[in-house]
Amino acid sequence: MADTRGDETSTGADGIGGLVSAMTDRAATYQFLSNVLSENEVTTDFLDSLRANPPFTGTELDEFATSLVNADPTQLELARRALAADHSATLLGMSQTPVSPYESVYTSPLHLMMQEARDEVLRAYRENGFEKNAAYHVPEDHVAIELDFMCALADRAADCLLTASDLQENPDAAAPAARTGSSDASAAASLAEAERALNAQLAFMNDHLLRWVPQLADDIEAKATTTFYRGVAQMLRGFIADDADFLRGLAADDGEEA
Repeated sequence: MADTRGDETSTGADGIGGLVSAMTDRAATYQFLSNVLSENEVTTDFLDSLRANPPFTGTELDEFATSLVNADPTQLELARRALAADHSATLLGMSQTPVSPYESVYTSPLHLMMQEARDEVLRAYRENGFEKNAAYHVPEDHVAIELDFMCALADRAADCLLTASDLQENPDAAAPAARTGSSDASAAASLAEAERALNAQLAFMNDHLLRWVPQLADDIEAKATTTFYRGVAQMLRGFIADDADFLRGLAADDGEEA
């Protein structure tokens, strides 16, 4: 959940190392947000982990984590139950004014589920070899799945960048089949794949996340009754804005180098 903004965009070994760290941090943040906004309630194990590794997000989530520091098992269970109630009322429709965490509801003329946005994100998933986690039993334009998609692409970019860095520093590390060509060519292929993953992230950010997630975050923050879910909403809104700037910055730097 670290700040991913930075100045290192070079494809040299040092620059790649910085980008790998940024991609890894971004993937972790997307995964965290996907998990806590999914259809599944948080567990006491999750709360225990949050207590042991409190976030520093500048949101009410930090306040919530601090409140757990001295909690005993009974208090952790009470906190879990409070979050379960807030989660059900806010995100699962178990209240008179729930938040519907589906892109179709926010972007379709009639504000219904399973509309054009769902078909569009499903197409993006298939084009990028992404499959919905079998644990999710919701349409593909649920916010948790869209965030999980971004996590997968960030992980892919990190893996490709790391491979390119390894090939640049250790040409003999290439697989035997790859050694018939130059290590520079193999590194270039890995960098090209990383660029494709980054381009896919920027496209998905512009075509989907920015179109509805900021409003979703506002709605969750207004509806939620716990500092945890209000903090998650605040974190979501801030991270999406920052990550959009980050991805645009990478694209601009890449254009200048071309």
